[in-house]
Amino acid sequence: MQLLRIPFFLLGLFLSARSLLLTSIEELVGGSKLHISNLMIESIP
Repeated sequence: MQLLRIPFFLLGLFLSARSLLLTSIEELVGGSKLHISNLMIESIP
């Protein structure tokens, strides 16, 4: 039963780290977010 809790714990840790990373990236990018999304749209063939 203890083994089953480990993957869920790791998944939760990963998701929280990912959301933290995304929010910090958004804060860093800030105003140039539109510019980046435009670049992404243009780079899609």
